[in-house]
Amino acid sequence: MKNKSKKVYIILSIILALILILNLLVTIVLPPLIILEIFVGICEYFTIRKIKILNNEDLERQNKENNLLNKGYIKIYDELFLDEQNKKINIMNKDYNFAQIIDCELIENHSSLSLNNTLGTSKVKIKNNGKIKINSNTITNETKYCDELYINITTNDFHNPNIKFNLRESGILRVGTNEYKSILKSANDIISLLKLIIHKNKEKIEK
Repeated sequence: MKNKSKKVYIILSIILALILILNLLVTIVLPPLIILEIFVGICEYFTIRKIKILNNEDLERQNKENNLLNKGYIKIYDELFLDEQNKKINIMNKDYNFAQIIDCELIENHSSLSLNNTLGTSKVKIKNNGKIKINSNTITNETKYCDELYINITTNDFHNPNIKFNLRESGILRVGTNEYKSILKSANDIISLLKLIIHKNKEKIEK
């Protein structure tokens, strides 16, 4: 889930490095541009530092995943692992028994952007009262964006009764794209799994 943001920082670092080299050459001719060189250098320093932090987070996350896999868990999604044999589920680095999962709900919020495009020719009519009327063909294009896409998981844990399991990464996510469809499919798969666990819990109580 975090790879996308790391790629952005890597690309930004490359761009800043190129600007540094170019600006260094220009600074030889125009010394006052040394201020810009210093500013870009500072930006490059903090960008590289952020990449190192993300790399460390990736390494820590991978170590946690390997630890869970060694314990018999199966990876369902990032930060979601299942141990069917011991009836446990690990959500965001915390273990829960199947019986602790009470309810789940998919939450999705959208926003839209409308653009009006005028196509074809416009017809101009002059009315008897002297007013001008213009008729044109206007098509409204509406683009929807996914602002939030997460699963609300209710547990019987008094310290953490509600878990917000986020599936949407940072950045722009347009509804209908392959990325959106892939995330939505994963969300529905997780919902189905959680509902199956809840159903098994009810069966156990009824028996």
